[in-house]
Amino acid sequence: MSTADHFAVGPLVKDLVDAMCVELRRYGLDRQDILALQDCRLKGLRHDPVDDSHALYMEWRDSYGHCRGSLLVYADGMAYAEWDVLQLHPQRPQCFVEAVTSWGRVGEVKADLNLCQSWA
Repeated sequence: MSTADHFAVGPLVKDLVDAMCVELRRYGLDRQDILALQDCRLKGLRHDPVDDSHALYMEWRDSYGHCRGSLLVYADGMAYAEWDVLQLHPQRPQCFVEAVTSWGRVGEVKADLNLCQSWA
């Protein structure tokens, strides 16, 4: 059982990952390594000094133990996920895809690519 399932956020994690996969495929970035994202591990609670709230902080790690992405789940059910892509945009060579992000609540998730200018 993954940490996400243990804390009953499994459906939310699935929605976030599904949204990231759809966004990647939309631009021709059909990455197989994102399939492992269903299994994220709890790293602890993160404190937000602005509103004094806490959020579950989880990470996705690759087979070498490197952090590939993170997920924050807030007490109100809102979540934010980011996963490193780190490759040139296949349709816009002037852009580099840094990451794919998703955010929202169960059933209401959106996703987007984080782009930066490529110097290639």
